Amino acid sequence: MPLSKGYACLKGRPIGNRIATSRKPHYQVHISANGVHYRIAINVQSNDGSEVEYLVRSHFLHPLTDSLSSLAQGRIEVDSEPGGIALDDRERP
Repeated sequence: MPLSKGYACLKGRPIGNRIATSRKPHYQVHISANGVHYRIAINVQSNDGSEVEYLVRSHFLHPLTDSLSSLAQGRIEVDSEPGGIALDDRERP
């Protein structure tokens, strides 16, 4: 389902993090992109009791990463179109 406000991509370097707690169930990542600082909050607690799974890999390769490598650092508005970099608008097998 596409978002009504459109998409953006943030490309930068993670420089810090804050672990989620029971009081604040969001894992936070501090990103620096060309001297601009961003905080990303990732919800890690589901209302239905399901668990969040993740993978940390230093050299992650995926067909989507090829299209991201050419983007400049910073927050970039992304067109929502079939075959684009917005995950829910990609062609499905």
